Amino acid sequence: MCQNGVNHNQVKTMLEMTSGEVSLTAGWLKEISHLAGHAALPVDENLSNAARALKDARRNLEDAIEAIEAAGPAADHVQVRMV
Repeated sequence: MCQNGVNHNQVKTMLEMTSGEVSLTAGWLKEISHLAGHAALPVDENLSNAARALKDARRNLEDAIEAIEAAGPAADHVQVRMV
């Protein structure tokens, strides 16, 4: 499949699904922080760092979705790389 190209819509759909998963994980992280606060557990700075990283990841995924949409299915070259 990769040697002959990939389907434009498949890449876009996978990016959208990944963005949704990141959003779901960010929601879970928010709930963990909330519960930890109610339990008087120390909320570690790592949770805040993780929340920022997830926000950045989601922003990058949304940018990638926009780039795929702008390129359109007729684009002869789209580079996808993991960051």
